[in-house]
Amino acid sequence: PKSSVSLGSELHDGLGAYADVCTTYTTDGSLSAEGSFLTTGSGSFVSNIDFVTPVTPSLDGTSEALVINAATGTAVKLAGNTL
Repeated sequence: PKSSVSLGSELHDGLGAYADVCTTYTTDGSLSAEGSFLTTGSGSFVSNIDFVTPVTPSLDGTSEALVINAATGTAVKLAGNTL
């Protein structure tokens, strides 16, 4: 697993604007949600709480997982790994 991944253009390209909710979780046994976010469709992510607050998500592949609550027909790939 990658130790740190910035979630950027690859994720934007695969998600529908304001349609697919992404949530990071810790994988240390607690599976605690780290927060949810959405893409605006124009190169930025925003908080799922208010759709306005900017978010710069990153993922530590050794201790976090990313779950995408995707709309029907959504296919997302990151660095060649199908999610």
